[in-house]
Amino acid sequence: MKSITIYTDGSYYDDTEHAGWAFVAGIDDKVLHYECGTCTAESRQIGGELMAAYNGVVWALTAGYDHVNIAHDYTGVAYWLIPDPKFGKPWKASKGVAVDYVRNMMYFIDKISFTKVIGHSGHPFNDLADILASRARKESLEEVKDFARA
Repeated sequence: MKSITIYTDGSYYDDTEHAGWAFVAGIDDKVLHYECGTCTAESRQIGGELMAAYNGVVWALTAGYDHVNIAHDYTGVAYWLIPDPKFGKPWKASKGVAVDYVRNMMYFIDKISFTKVIGHSGHPFNDLADILASRARKESLEEVKDFARA
């Protein structure tokens, strides 16, 4: 099975109506691909967190990977889709962004797994996703892409 891990993050500050999102795909210590963008901040950074996971999975499956491990720091990325051990069932999606995420990700549920990571903990891919999501939220995407290439 051809597998890849994507590191995801979302970013939001009170100065805008948009959230930033980013994912970084990597194997071992090599970044293979990254993407970032913005979305409506319906629920602060949550939309960005979910967009990062969805876009990362779509990219990975389109690129020919059979399995995608989503490394996330926001637990909703996983627990809207799989049972939260604390409650024994997935979270109930009630807002549009979560409802859309569940509906769209259920197509891929048998091809994904989840790993909780601690944000801002020094993992290079996770930290890069954080930086890209933050920059996407507040800068033009061309400036963000130039930063990531450097």
